[in-house]
Amino acid sequence: NIDPLIGFPKNITIDFGNGCTSLNGIARSGKINVTLSDSLNKTGAIAVMTFENYIVNGFKNEGTLTWTTTTQNNIKSWTRKSENGKVTEPGGRYWLHAGMQTVTQTDGLATPFNFADDGFSITGSHTVTSQEGISGTAEITEALEKKVICANIDKGKVKLQGPNHFAIIDYGDGTCDNKATVSIDGNTPRNILLW
Repeated sequence: NIDPLIGFPKNITIDFGNGCTSLNGIARSGKINVTLSDSLNKTGAIAVMTFENYIVNGFKNEGTLTWTTTTQNNIKSWTRKSENGKVTEPGGRYWLHAGMQTVTQTDGLATPFNFADDGFSITGSHTVTSQEGISGTAEITEALEKKVICANIDKGKVKLQGPNHFAIIDYGDGTCDNKATVSIDGNTPRNILLW
């Protein structure tokens, strides 16, 4: 449901009803509500997403996601803020989450109608806290780079900090591949493959 069809602000409701399953086997029920203040191509436009009894494969999702367009001088950019997030498993165990990311276009600026040469830089952090109060944070310590033509992030570093240990994931030198390394507690990095 989209109201109004023309003009802003615009309210969009995606209603999965009592449940439906996608072709790839993901079961969803409930509603996703989105409010758009203006066209997302306009600087300052805000999109706010909330959930109404929204359940994915038995996991209930709650919270507010807010995207704000921060484009300046024809360089596309936006922020994504997650607040009051909560994921509850079927048995009742839950995790809280919150974070903020900034995405800025870095490649393909001269060819606005050719999306294949676009590339983006991502910065920010996200924290997840268990119901016992144990937290883990993912902080981008070196901006992640993602080219549209690459299936995976191809450059940058993320530090995953738990209560007792930390890991650094290094996505490499910008080569478009599925390879990265992980180092735990500062030990020698090990090669890993990305999906």
